[in-house]
Amino acid sequence: MVFCIGMLCVRGSASAGMTDLDGDGMDDGWERAVRLDPGANDQDGDPDGDGLSNLEEYRHGGDPLDPDSDGDGLSDGDEVYLYGTNPALADTDGGGRSDGQEVAGGGNPLNPDDDAAGQSVSISLQAGWNMFSIPLTPPSADVVEVLAPIAGAHKAVWAYSRGKWRCYDPAHPALSDLERIEPGRGYWINMKVARRLTVSGAPVAASIPLYGGWNLVGYNSAHPQSVEKALEELDCDYLSIWSFRMGVWRVFDPENPQYSDLTEFAPGDGYWIETAGDCQWRLP
Repeated sequence: MVFCIGMLCVRGSASAGMTDLDGDGMDDGWERAVRLDPGANDQDGDPDGDGLSNLEEYRHGGDPLDPDSDGDGLSDGDEVYLYGTNPALADTDGGGRSDGQEVAGGGNPLNPDDDAAGQSVSISLQAGWNMFSIPLTPPSADVVEVLAPIAGAHKAVWAYSRGKWRCYDPAHPALSDLERIEPGRGYWINMKVARRLTVSGAPVAASIPLYGGWNLVGYNSAHPQSVEKALEELDCDYLSIWSFRMGVWRVFDPENPQYSDLTEFAPGDGYWIETAGDCQWRLP
């Protein structure tokens, strides 16, 4: 069996061919990869205090030095013994919300059918400028209500559509002309400090109107896709796509995809797309 922790995948099982010199039931290669001592019988240890022994972490694909291996807000021990979820998979039922979000919202992390009724997304915003979007339709699109979870932490929010900029300044709301935060549109936000913006709502339409020239847009999906896959049903020519994440610009050039460093669309990010004319962007 192959176990993955983040981007690290190692083979670990009790099958023939594994190396287990200390006889603790864990493959030596796996122990080295997760920073355990392959020369010590430490199957009963629990260095991260999450309620799973090292041997249980091995069997379930967890990280013995991280109490929340998949980063879903639930400890590995609670996932196995309390909720029956996978400690190495943030969204066990594949419904679109993490196990932790479902538990916090009273949902069932083993039932994908209850996810659509109240999905949520957590968007990481760094200090300084960020491009972001919301891939859900919130109960209210009012800019103050959408940004309530980060109230006091941001300086200004800007939107751009068809050659016109609009701004919301929380210090001068009466002078602001940006009133709504909507799915399908991208936004610039200037943060005083790093925060996470959590937005809850219903799934959104998979079609976004684009206009000739530059468009600041969102990505209307809860799941990442490669740039080329996501644009398969764009019914006009596009000239370039830019993203800005954690202070770094990335670009996709359809004429030179092999030299492009923007490889996928991700939920919560905003994008600049330059098109040759008006069209609809329909996600596959």
